[in-house]
Amino acid sequence: MPDDAAILEFQSERVQSILNEALNILEIEESIPQLSSSGGQGLIITIKLIGRDLARYSDCESSSICIKIPRYKTLQINERERRLLEQTEYGREILKKAMTEEGRRFLIEQQNKASDHATIKEGIISEALEKFFAQNKSITRFVPKFLKYAQTEKGCFLAREYTEGEILEKALKTMDIKRRVEILFDEWRLASNVFRAFHENSVRPYVIRDFKPRNIIYKEGVKNLIMIDYGSARSEDNMISRRKLHMGRRFGGGSYLHWPLEQLIEDENLCSRKVDYFAFGVMAFYTLTLERPYTNKSSDIKTARKIYSQEFDEARLKIEALNSEGIIPDNAAKMICDCLEPEPDKRQFMSL
Repeated sequence: MPDDAAILEFQSERVQSILNEALNILEIEESIPQLSSSGGQGLIITIKLIGRDLARYSDCESSSICIKIPRYKTLQINERERRLLEQTEYGREILKKAMTEEGRRFLIEQQNKASDHATIKEGIISEALEKFFAQNKSITRFVPKFLKYAQTEKGCFLAREYTEGEILEKALKTMDIKRRVEILFDEWRLASNVFRAFHENSVRPYVIRDFKPRNIIYKEGVKNLIMIDYGSARSEDNMISRRKLHMGRRFGGGSYLHWPLEQLIEDENLCSRKVDYFAFGVMAFYTLTLERPYTNKSSDIKTARKIYSQEFDEARLKIEALNSEGIIPDNAAKMICDCLEPEPDKRQFMSL
């Protein structure tokens, strides 16, 4: 059940405004929204379809729809409410509890703050999204099926297929090393396919920019991992946001550990699809060790480069040790080290 803080947030003017906009986009008229679950990634609201709404979406084989409303740290709430919200476990699996026997098929989620229309419009979340998926039909084995995109005064909304399962980052913590090595090859297969689709798109190459286990769904017994979040993707020739990313809060802040230095400092001359290679290397390293190879603790560029070089050497030794112990094969060890290279000109990725 959602906690008191989530219920309080659900009742807020901000959430209700976004919810009403999503209902308008979906043309839902008769249903009563109910809060299903909450977590660090947002609120999941269930809409049980009845009457004309049920008839309208009968082809979705569902009697319910999920609406996801993201949680932002900049919520305008009082201190007591903020303390309650901060008690919520960050990264909690928010979709697992939302599933019922009725089998929801898709959800609609707000993609970004309304002030960021230009950024989204320049990225893959745009009118070109439907065309992208039409040209890359095989990618639907690895990402949710795109259903609908809408841009309104309240923000940008994306309707996509619902994906059942557990957030990979959380699932990995419950697995032994043997199982995590198996997952490593599932990750490699996922990366090979989504990188090919995004990076080698015939119209315009795109970079995912936020490839991490928190954005990937794992389900026991299902072969393919699913990347559920591609809302940060941008064309490779225009990777730096027109709205600057508040570099000081990222570079040297101890977070964004799946971002390489060129991405943290927003170096448009060095940023390329290789930031996704780096993110894969970090995910692979985490899968094997349950640790992050980099710390991102210095905001001085010269010092940061030195630290990243030292941390790379330490990470490489750990990967080589796993290789020498026979836990991972030579090709996997080489791949991970190649992707973890802090210098982009040395960084490489090889498809599985």
